Amino acid sequence: MTNQLPFTWAGSTADVRAPLKAAASDRIASTWYSNSNFSFDINLTDGKTHQVSLYCLDWDHLSRAETIGVLDANTGALLDTRPLASFSTGQYLVWNLSGHVRIRASVTSGLNVVANGLFFN
Repeated sequence: MTNQLPFTWAGSTADVRAPLKAAASDRIASTWYSNSNFSFDINLTDGKTHQVSLYCLDWDHLSRAETIGVLDANTGALLDTRPLASFSTGQYLVWNLSGHVRIRASVTSGLNVVANGLFFN
């Protein structure tokens, strides 16, 4: 990850918008954030396609809007882009990816850009 900071809104909550903690019964409302953008560098080296999901949540209802792009990490070519707005109930973005890619989250409007979980299958 580059250019991001961690932040926790609620270390323990029952709110179903927050991801479950591993090996626990409660949830955590935390995020990575930036005032401009950040990225996840993903290098899938087994030659297979994997389902990759990004969970985003505008926990504090600040009307955030973001653009999420998937780029070829070697060439910088944009492979996919998705707008994200009105996500105070949480939203998953899902891709089938292989090789070396970068997922970039950029502010479209609002205070900052957030991402709350990155999941692989």
